[in-house]
Amino acid sequence: VATGSLVCAAGVGGIYNIATRADRRGRGIGRSMTYALMREAQDLGYRAAILWSTTAGLPGYRRLGFVERVRVPTYLGPGS
Repeated sequence: VATGSLVCAAGVGGIYNIATRADRRGRGIGRSMTYALMREAQDLGYRAAILWSTTAGLPGYRRLGFVERVRVPTYLGPGS
């Protein structure tokens, strides 16, 4: 019901593509997925994590301790 990716490089654990099925949101599944990836990075020796978030995801990541440092505009193309 959820997915996520961990890419470890340059001294940080990059957490990407956290997604939960629409009919399963609001139950902490995405948070659990993010936390599991954070733990995996920690177990591999990484002490810092980064991620990219949608606006909707920001409150949950903030609750996990993430702080917004940079806002990157995204081009979605015509008709998006």
